Amino acid sequence: MTSLNMNRNEQTGNSILKNMMKYKREIAISLFGLIVIAVSLSLFISSLSRTYIGISLHLTDDGWVVQSLDASGLGPQASMKIGDIPVTINGQPANTYLQVYEKQKQCMGLLITDLTVINSEGEIISATIEGSTPPSQYIKELIPYIVVCLIFWLTSYYVFFSKPRSAISLLLLLCSLAFGLAIIGNVAGVVRIHGAMHLAIIATVIGPWLLFHFFLILPEERARLRKNPFVYLIYVPTILTLLLYPFFGSSNGEPTMPFRYARTIELVVAFVAVIAVAIYNYVSAVSPRTRQQMKLLLYFCLA
Repeated sequence: MTSLNMNRNEQTGNSILKNMMKYKREIAISLFGLIVIAVSLSLFISSLSRTYIGISLHLTDDGWVVQSLDASGLGPQASMKIGDIPVTINGQPANTYLQVYEKQKQCMGLLITDLTVINSEGEIISATIEGSTPPSQYIKELIPYIVVCLIFWLTSYYVFFSKPRSAISLLLLLCSLAFGLAIIGNVAGVVRIHGAMHLAIIATVIGPWLLFHFFLILPEERARLRKNPFVYLIYVPTILTLLLYPFFGSSNGEPTMPFRYARTIELVVAFVAVIAVAIYNYVSAVSPRTRQQMKLLLYFCLA
């Protein structure tokens, strides 16, 4: 009897091992996705307890001034306004601190933790993250982000588990991971969580081209493209951007202006390509199902 049970246990173990080896690709992808989601959630939770000044500065002919404000930042909460002149930044005279940004004439303010400005009426206004708590408005703004990410993640995992061997379900899952990390990484980068901005930039560069790939092969009429190796040439801009980023993409804790311009152009091109392919898929679709899919996905992209 004992020998029979041992044989059964051995057979069961071998069966489980064979199934794991059979689906090792799907298991590896699922685990990778869970790691990315865990990192994203960790960044989001860390962001909830941190504050930021929420201003960017621009160098004009008359000197540095506040260029833009984030309403949820401590600066606007302290009544700082566009056009205010910085006096001190992080304990240094403003002009001293801003010397390294003079070439690009702009400071996004990601590393500013203490700021004093003078407004047009001569009033001195200060804001510091030390001992501060996040405004309720900031917390309220974050909730929709995580809700959208969770819905996207759950939907993509459901589709992936339903059709684990499908290239379309894989691309949908990768899209959800990239866009979730881009959204949350940007939020975490603003509140100075180490490495978050780099992750957000990587995800932002990759995401649109994954979406383009998804739309390109989604219709059944274009199923032959799913195994065509030349379709991966669409990732050449992504690869070049990621290779150049460590050398030219970041300076003084912020993305450089040339890299930001290049990334913006690349994003515009990618999203225009996505919308163009979605419209073409809708117009040229033979089956009503494909037309309905394209209509829903096009609405999602435009939103």
